[in-house]
Amino acid sequence: MKNEVMYGILDVESNTLLGFCVSANPESAEFCGDVEYSLDRYPVDSVWLVTTKAKAEHAMITDTEWYNAGYNTPRNPYLDRELKVVQVQLKVICEQT
Repeated sequence: MKNEVMYGILDVESNTLLGFCVSANPESAEFCGDVEYSLDRYPVDSVWLVTTKAKAEHAMITDTEWYNAGYNTPRNPYLDRELKVVQVQLKVICEQT
């Protein structure tokens, strides 16, 4: 058993952890990343978590340009909402088979 500490962003009004979505940049792949990451209030099995509080704080207050938006520096369309960085504790259990 192992405990991990991660950091995420909470939408205070809905009391929901933000997730992320990924979209393709096929026309722009030659001069920037071939995918763009964005924070998402309606995630489907994709909670956005990072390993440091500083990364989460940066993502919470920054809407990265689409051509630079990666997992650690996603687009953030929710700058006008009340957001809060939260610590998420994960308990990892490896079951023997």
